[in-house]
Amino acid sequence: MPQRTFESVLTTYVDTPVVAGQTFVYRVRAVGPSDVTSELSTFVSAQAEAPVLSVPRNVSAVGRIGQIAISWNANTESELTGYRVLRYRYTDTDPADTPDDIFVTVQTTYVDSPLAAGQEFVYRVQALGANGAESALSPIVAAKVPVDDVPPATPGNFTAIPSGGTAIELRWNAPKTDANGNALTGLSGYRIYRTSGASPTELGRDEASERATYFLVLVDASERRYVDRDVEGNTAYVYQIAAIDGNGNESPRSARVTARTEVGVVPARDLRAEYNSDAQAVTLRWGAPALFDSFIIERAVLPAGGSSQNLSYQTLASEHSTASYVDSGVARRTIYVYRVSVNLNGRISDPTEAVYVSIP
Repeated sequence: MPQRTFESVLTTYVDTPVVAGQTFVYRVRAVGPSDVTSELSTFVSAQAEAPVLSVPRNVSAVGRIGQIAISWNANTESELTGYRVLRYRYTDTDPADTPDDIFVTVQTTYVDSPLAAGQEFVYRVQALGANGAESALSPIVAAKVPVDDVPPATPGNFTAIPSGGTAIELRWNAPKTDANGNALTGLSGYRIYRTSGASPTELGRDEASERATYFLVLVDASERRYVDRDVEGNTAYVYQIAAIDGNGNESPRSARVTARTEVGVVPARDLRAEYNSDAQAVTLRWGAPALFDSFIIERAVLPAGGSSQNLSYQTLASEHSTASYVDSGVARRTIYVYRVSVNLNGRISDPTEAVYVSIP
């Protein structure tokens, strides 16, 4: 049996730490000057008792959005090492003998999450100590996860920035809390609202706030930017944004923001092409917008059996002033592809839809 020797100038000695339930045997001898020692005393033995831990008191459970928070008063025993939280499925009677789950913590609170709305559980808490000591189980407490009926807070710093005459860029910051100021419990996307367009002369005083507002688009929660390209030139648009969570709760809408597009370059329309076999030429005609400086006419050759994707266009005219054009430089047994763009103050519109002409 292994032996250990302890020295003391007192008439008592505390042997610690020792394993609870294990028996130890002791003998004592007196020690004098020059290492003079007495005979050893007779044997005495003792067994360390297991520490006694009290049951955690004032255990409570509170249901919150997506979680249940359990709390209790701290134990004061020096042997305390932590707590065990036992969770049981909720029943109308006492919980089952076997817990649904067990959690261990050194804190006096535990948050059970994530949980779904409507789930209900029963909890008991047990104190844990050194050498495997544990208290009896606390009385049961129960809580239910409530349904989330609180929307997120309104997105912040909502701005609208025009991009020429063809788009308006919207930007915002994500909400950090729910509308009630508590922690954010869910965010699934953003709803953007827009008024119908109004010309600057129509948009007088606060008339924008009285125009009909309609839902424009649903944007994913990961986005902080949206570009509205369904706009007209020289037109004012008014926007609002709201955040939504997974339960469909919608935040209050943001303050209105207004942006006005510049005078846009309206594309040409209704491009038509007709082949004149006598003149061996192709005549192009199209609808001109109200404002233009000139037209750009482009032509490509469709490869035999080839695809209309990635065609290589050549410019036939870059400063054409009328809404018609005659292409007399065509070859037989060739398929030509034409398109027309508008030039206004150096800004170029989108081209028309391409038209195809087959020369026999």
